[in-house]
Amino acid sequence: MGHTHQTSVTIGGTSHTSETDGCAAHPSETNSRATHTIETNGGATHTSETNVGATHTSETNGGSTHTGETNGGATHTHTHQYSKWKHSYWRRVGVPGPEPVLFLGNLGTIKKKKRIDLMQIMLNSHKEAVDKDDTSNMVDYKETGAWKNRGLSIDEVTANAFQFLLAGYDTTANTLSFLAYNLAMNPECQEKCIEEVDRVLGQGKPDYDNMLKMQYLDNCTNETLRMYGPASRTHRVVEEDCELAGYIIPKGAAVEIAFYSIHHDPEFWPDPYKFNPDRYDKWKHSFWRRRGLEGPEPTPFLGNLGMIREKGIWGFHTDCRNRFGKVYGSYMGHVPEINVADPVLVKELLVKRFGSFPNRYSRVEPIDEQKGMVFFAKDDHWKYIRNTLTATFSSGKMRVTSPAISDCCDKLMDNIKEQSNDGKDIVEIKRKVVYSIMEDRKTGTTQRKDFMQIMMNSHNEAVDKEDKANMVDIKGNSSWKNRGFTIDEVTANAFLFFLAGYDTTANTLSFMAYNLAMYPECQEKCIAEVDRVLGQDKPNYDNVLKLQYLDNCMNETLRMYGPASATNREVLEDCEIAGYKVPKGCALNIPIFVIHHDPEYWPEPYKFDPDRFLPEEKEKRHPYAFLPFGHGPRNCIGMRLAYLEAKAAIASILRKYRFVRCSETEDPVVLDVKSNILRAKNGIKVKLESR
Repeated sequence: MGHTHQTSVTIGGTSHTSETDGCAAHPSETNSRATHTIETNGGATHTSETNVGATHTSETNGGSTHTGETNGGATHTHTHQYSKWKHSYWRRVGVPGPEPVLFLGNLGTIKKKKRIDLMQIMLNSHKEAVDKDDTSNMVDYKETGAWKNRGLSIDEVTANAFQFLLAGYDTTANTLSFLAYNLAMNPECQEKCIEEVDRVLGQGKPDYDNMLKMQYLDNCTNETLRMYGPASRTHRVVEEDCELAGYIIPKGAAVEIAFYSIHHDPEFWPDPYKFNPDRYDKWKHSFWRRRGLEGPEPTPFLGNLGMIREKGIWGFHTDCRNRFGKVYGSYMGHVPEINVADPVLVKELLVKRFGSFPNRYSRVEPIDEQKGMVFFAKDDHWKYIRNTLTATFSSGKMRVTSPAISDCCDKLMDNIKEQSNDGKDIVEIKRKVVYSIMEDRKTGTTQRKDFMQIMMNSHNEAVDKEDKANMVDIKGNSSWKNRGFTIDEVTANAFLFFLAGYDTTANTLSFMAYNLAMYPECQEKCIAEVDRVLGQDKPNYDNVLKLQYLDNCMNETLRMYGPASATNREVLEDCEIAGYKVPKGCALNIPIFVIHHDPEYWPEPYKFDPDRFLPEEKEKRHPYAFLPFGHGPRNCIGMRLAYLEAKAAIASILRKYRFVRCSETEDPVVLDVKSNILRAKNGIKVKLESR
């Protein structure tokens, strides 16, 4: 303790001395008193002695002497010649470089020219902070929030440097590993990356500017992060009571965002477990612009899905029609979609050129249980199912099933009578009726004459022809063309008709009730017609057909609030639509809501006017300006059934009740932008008043 380390350097007569406290031990210190003498270049002597009293002497040309005394008087002296010789190394082998400084080499230059990286930026911020305020104020910063006006403290630099090192290293390494895996598993993608790297970098090194130009590599990295992103979730703390997605969330709760689930949601990422870098291709989102077709600007990854979520399908397409005309381009995710709101073109595409667009477009591949549904079936399989079901919905079959529909109407009226004092929703009453019928069908032993029984009979015929052992073979060799329905097809289509038919019909009945309540003069005409045509008879296929004014009111309701606001088709082959080249794989969309509210075909389109469907008025407009059930060979096969049951239900109600506005009735009704079908956001609120 208390030893002095003194270093004195004399060069050309100049002496430099420094002194420090402490018990510094010389690196050459050992347990013995070893002495080393070296003679170099003209008699210069180098002597080194270790431990207490060690002496080191070095003499150079010109007599310059360096003497150091350490650890109890130890002295070192050496020449500069050896350092100079080492620092001329690169010059002697012919490699250019900056001139070094004795002992330090180029460290002094490096210190002056600090590295520009994240660490240096944080250190600079810290230095600025210390320059402004001394460390005595650090606690005050934390307590008063004055840290908002300073740079980073040393603690903050240290903490964030540690975080960036820890978080950045592991996650980046993980991403690189999965990217390597994806490229190995998808060599065609890897070859594209290699070609792009060679083209962009050439012989240059990667830097900020040229890395930005490697778009396909960027796509591959993004797709890897989507599939195998290191963060599968994140969360936030709720700082105050709030409402989220219609739910009250109290202060202190946690909100979690499930990244992995979103990244693998087939609604946004078709075939989500497939590595597909093209999902991120900006080139794809310029698809329509390159073809000269106008449309809304897409968002990376989502296309126009964000706008659809914000405005609803109907609102989005209405806005596009007003801005871009009757034909415009949009994007469902990364899939280009051409939209046609021109009735003349709609007829051409859905009927005359049906062979080019026979299938519905689906962003998600249907599961096996759905493939037997007439809605999802494709090509020849669809033709077979459609042909079989067409007989099911013929006028003859509808006439046979009308007693079953009449029974449903009786149950509906009984439920209305029983629950009229409770303010029950008519749709909820109808739901109970339908479920009770389904339960009765499952447990009953008698056959009913309705479309379900017709499909079941078709299945029985299939089983009579071929036993169950042949069912796999039927699917394998397409021999389904020569058989009846399998049990899977019966089940699939029964489920489809119940799910699609129930919700859409109930929705139409709700809007019909709303329109009649809002336009009592139209309702009175309907009541007079029902009384005149039905008398004391129950609604059936034949007398419901005679309710022409009620039919007009139903059509006007379907025009204004049809459940299907759009329909689509898959483009099976390269073609031309409205003068634009449309390649195979795109989607063709028909925005039904837009056509139904186009003032060119429907003056005052938001006004309820059943007289639009009088024969003389229908002749004035194109028949494809009205398509609540679609058009062409692939229109809604249950259209006749939907009309029959909806008109029968309304006629049954109007025989005993009127629909009346109440204090909760909206004017105009607010539509739900989040719903896939057109529905009222807050429900339909009207009263039933006995006649």
